[in-house]
Amino acid sequence: AAAATEEGGVALVELDDMLRTSDLEVEALADRTAALLDSAERALERAFRLNPFDTRSRTWLAQVYGLQARRLGRSEAYARAIDELEKLALLTPDQHSVYAMLANNYFYVSSWDGAALNYQKAEEVYLDTYDLVVENEEQLDSVLLFSYVQAQGDTHVKRLDAGRASSAYDRAYLFATTSEDSAYV
Repeated sequence: AAAATEEGGVALVELDDMLRTSDLEVEALADRTAALLDSAERALERAFRLNPFDTRSRTWLAQVYGLQARRLGRSEAYARAIDELEKLALLTPDQHSVYAMLANNYFYVSSWDGAALNYQKAEEVYLDTYDLVVENEEQLDSVLLFSYVQAQGDTHVKRLDAGRASSAYDRAYLFATTSEDSAYV
């Protein structure tokens, strides 16, 4: 399982490097992106079959599905990403980033209730756990918290719930660290 997870991770790192530095033509870049994502998917699905409780391979697999949907137009991959992230949230209920990734995928498929619920859960879990890091007196990450609360506001706008949107934006304002963030909310 570890070797398969590493293989999938290597493909993702190669993809990241290529996307940041490549001078390939658009069509060649798309083909190479598809090949790397498909390779990562095969490796991570193999890792998952070998160890279904490996949260790292499950997280990466959900990211691969999301990238396939966004970069390659494979919209059915959103459902697979959401499914993996829902399971991952059950395995790691203390990981705010899982709820944020889940919320993002719900947002991409216009499932506003799912997005709103999971952005809120990301905020709650973050606030419950940010100071649990023993070796480091963790400070509240107001930029991260702003992004979770602001996303709640944006989602409530999509839900046509002005009251909740306004409330979220009011809370987001408290965490705004830049004038652009303050002006947004």
